[in-house]
Amino acid sequence: MRFFHQIIFALWMASFGCTKEEFTRANTKNEVKIDPVKIEEIAGCARYSPPPLDVLLLVDNSSSVYFLSANLSSFVSSIISKSQQFKDYRIYVAPLIAPANETEADKQRYPLITNFCTDNLNADVNCPAPDTVTVPPANTNSGAELGFKRAQNLLWVNSKQNLSNAKPIFRAGSYKMVILLSNGNDTDLSFDGNGNTLDTGQFEGYFQSFLNYASSSLSKALQFRFISIVNFSKCGSTARYPGTRYAEMSRRLYFAQGINDSPGNNPDSYDLCTNNVSDLFSRVASTIDKFKTGHTYNFWPIGDMNGIDAKKLQAIKSPSGKKLIINDTQQGFKYVGYRENQNIRESPVESNFVPKEIYNDHFLELFGNGKVTFPECLYVKKPGLVKYYGFAVLPDQPDLEFLTIKINGKEIPQGAPNGWVYLGYKLSTNLLVKSPNDLSPANPGIFKTGYVIKFYGTSVYQDGSLIEIVYKKAKQ
Repeated sequence: MRFFHQIIFALWMASFGCTKEEFTRANTKNEVKIDPVKIEEIAGCARYSPPPLDVLLLVDNSSSVYFLSANLSSFVSSIISKSQQFKDYRIYVAPLIAPANETEADKQRYPLITNFCTDNLNADVNCPAPDTVTVPPANTNSGAELGFKRAQNLLWVNSKQNLSNAKPIFRAGSYKMVILLSNGNDTDLSFDGNGNTLDTGQFEGYFQSFLNYASSSLSKALQFRFISIVNFSKCGSTARYPGTRYAEMSRRLYFAQGINDSPGNNPDSYDLCTNNVSDLFSRVASTIDKFKTGHTYNFWPIGDMNGIDAKKLQAIKSPSGKKLIINDTQQGFKYVGYRENQNIRESPVESNFVPKEIYNDHFLELFGNGKVTFPECLYVKKPGLVKYYGFAVLPDQPDLEFLTIKINGKEIPQGAPNGWVYLGYKLSTNLLVKSPNDLSPANPGIFKTGYVIKFYGTSVYQDGSLIEIVYKKAKQ
């Protein structure tokens, strides 16, 4: 009976054309998932330059400073220190009371604290180190304190071309501030026989003069502020109403320009008795920041382009999400290759404070609304070059009678023009070809050792493909 079963099995195997060895050989599945085309993404944002800040710092040098409990030197040092956060600043320190026989030249030679003292300024301008500036000596020759007139005069004088035909100290287009420290009060006013103040128009005249200066062609101030640091009480003051006129000027100019960063009853006025100016600069800083100059870029660096398909570059602006069109030279961008010493910024123009932004890199050139302006950002997608695979390599010698190949789920026939051919064992085979129509080797290549299958025509596969090869190992 056992012999009979063996005969039946042999006959059954023979009926299928298989030997016992063939029947027992297991299928081997070789599955390779080719990575999709890689897309590198880079992002960058436009920069900005802080606005230039020009400060006229008027320091009380009247005879009443002898009675002042606050330390004016400490105040001056603190103001200079706090101003340095604004990067592009000039602080002109002058006495509140003009010395006797002061000339026009004298008005241009008081200490100037700046980060660019040599920026074509008058050679006679005194630019000491910030920590060496001292308060002006007391002037005992004058009982009058004409603070408004003094500020007005120094602003106009130092906004004009200097005596040596160099640049003015106070720059056109800057953010301008007068900071006046006094334990007294402006005395340019009239009284009646009973000591009551007469409204004879002096205050309104100075108020309009400051507004006119701010908008003048010499100034073109981004904003003008009159900061008064005065006595809110009589701590060391001999004035009848310490600081009231200064504080009123600060308030009037503040509201006239629609500024809203100083809450309270005394906007832009600070108490000299507290000896603290930190609050002043924290408020002013938030307002000055609104006047920063955004940079505009007409070139954009995009980094290494090795293996990148330049024809498929994408550029998207943020936060608008606007997708720029490649090779649109009106409102889009184009790839211009590698350049050295390329200035990528269109504006603002080069200056000591805003030098060129120079790069050696691969660049996009931007056009029209495609240019990037602060606070915009630009996202660039860099798709890799598509790789075409004309070969597959197996680790085992396959039995061709039991070999099937699928690419992305579609079975591939054997033979040309759109199928596969078995080439046998090769020590080194470059899997990559130039295209489905050009089967010559691509460079750089991907090399493997093993049993090689070659593809033709539409069976040539590319990045992102799934290759499934099921076979039986050849008889050994």
